[in-house]
Amino acid sequence: MKAHYGNYIRAYIPEKCLIEEIIDLRGAKVFKEATNDPIILILRRNGKIRNHQINIVIVKKEVSSDEDELILKNTLESISKNIGKFYQDEYLISYAIAQKRLNSEIRTEKDTGRKYLSDWDLTPANIAEVRRKIISASKGLTLKDVCDVYRGIRTGANEIFTVNREKEIEYSFDKEVSKKLIEGKDVRKYLINYRNLKLLYLTHETDIEKYPTVKKYLLKFKDTLEQRAQYRQRKERGEDIEWFEIEQPLSPSIFEVPKIVTQRVSNDYGFAFDDGEFYTLETCSTIVPKLQYRRKVIFLLGLLNSKPMEFFAKTDGKALGKKGYEFEKQFLDRLPIYLPQTKPEQALADEITNKVKQILDKVKLEQKTENFPDEYIKEYRSKGEEFYSIKISFNSNHKAVEPVVEKDIDGRGYNIVIGKKPVFVESKVKANYVSAALKGERAKKDEKRQILIPKSDAIVEEILKKLEEDKARIKSPSVAELEGEINELVYKLYGLNEEDVKVIEDFLRWF
Repeated sequence: MKAHYGNYIRAYIPEKCLIEEIIDLRGAKVFKEATNDPIILILRRNGKIRNHQINIVIVKKEVSSDEDELILKNTLESISKNIGKFYQDEYLISYAIAQKRLNSEIRTEKDTGRKYLSDWDLTPANIAEVRRKIISASKGLTLKDVCDVYRGIRTGANEIFTVNREKEIEYSFDKEVSKKLIEGKDVRKYLINYRNLKLLYLTHETDIEKYPTVKKYLLKFKDTLEQRAQYRQRKERGEDIEWFEIEQPLSPSIFEVPKIVTQRVSNDYGFAFDDGEFYTLETCSTIVPKLQYRRKVIFLLGLLNSKPMEFFAKTDGKALGKKGYEFEKQFLDRLPIYLPQTKPEQALADEITNKVKQILDKVKLEQKTENFPDEYIKEYRSKGEEFYSIKISFNSNHKAVEPVVEKDIDGRGYNIVIGKKPVFVESKVKANYVSAALKGERAKKDEKRQILIPKSDAIVEEILKKLEEDKARIKSPSVAELEGEINELVYKLYGLNEEDVKVIEDFLRWF
């Protein structure tokens, strides 16, 4: 329905057949053991296509268990009764569109000259109209015109080329080829959650002899690396390839510049900013503004994270399962980008940029507070303040740790109670410090955590005061409030009215 390989069958069907019904079963788990999204096409050969209406049903909620038999019966009846009419409830949406809307126009890509066929537009009329308004407002400019979009690096053996902090300490890998790395799951809206992963970035040009620690580590896996499918295929073709190369490297110039990243396949829509710090794996899509647009990167981030762009991406993109989407180059390239042309429009763009900067500052603060006390104690350690450590073992799983502070029965200090196992400290302020470090954390049974505590109660109080100040700065205005303000500015920038906004927000509540 969306992929390039379906272009020609999508062109053939409307010319040769009447499309009677399309039933989209995304997320409905028709086949229990398989992850797929079946679509049923009901076609009739011949007939008058010009005025023909296509009936479309999208099943939005899984109905499969025995206890839901009545709901299943009612849903099937709803489909049958409302086919061809606009209808929606919590389980499905039904509507009809004109077959003549299915455009099989052959287009040519500007830069490559590659020919392709435009997609079917199967959205309801009100959604299609808002999409047209967004495209019209952008005057044909797309993300492809202002940015280069890449899929991240494919190594062929992530378990070998990506290394965690412990492994890095063990081997002391050479810094020239050890790059800070993020995966798709590390990226959320406006936020990158770095997990101290590194990528051993080795290409055909790498002289492995210059990096003895990396060579020593990789030699243990040489047989495995030589069994990679791409390595064997290239060897069989007589290509000059080294056993230690990653399969599909990308130029450092892609990563070591300000850029925008997103998950390539995700249930959540969201883009984050990276100031050239991270390399990305293929589970990310990496968006690099072209040279003349580099200064607009924060503005572009605000646009991409706005509701109009989420609406467009989801109506245009490839759906997966109940809520998932592919945010691949193919779909990101087509996002309509509005760049300001007049002084009032530039003022709107500046407002968007300033609000995005506020969000980025708040998100950094949120990360700092969530990782308490790590960032707070750095300056004190650098000044030579004395610390001691306590070790905590969790005797059960915790989705979110909820420590309780209790005075010790002997009056010697305080206990932090987590489950059945208390942790003792000598003062209440230190107990509050440890409680703040643990509160809300996810923990597995037998997992261990070490917390550094300043010996001085005065320093502990100072750190806790800074924590509370940071939490207050996060709250007002909140990230959610700033996002709402950005959405209003983007609606205005694209010339969208109240009815258009309602269409967008109703759609996003559904999908």
